[in-house]
Amino acid sequence: MNIESLGAFKILIIIYSLFSISFLINWIRFKFFNPSLYPEDKFISFIVMLFITVFWVFAPPLYLIKFLKKN
Repeated sequence: MNIESLGAFKILIIIYSLFSISFLINWIRFKFFNPSLYPEDKFISFIVMLFITVFWVFAPPLYLIKFLKKN
């Protein structure tokens, strides 16, 4: 793996992280300040988003490992 592709991968990780954080903030604003949702719906929605937020962190390193093994 050369320096240019590693630098591009780092830039993609930064962009991916920024979009994920932006999505999470907008989702929280919508879900918790929307008066039409029942408390149970808000709780289930929160648990699902918490689960996704915790496990998305594993996606880029796993992709990098797969990418390195292929090259």
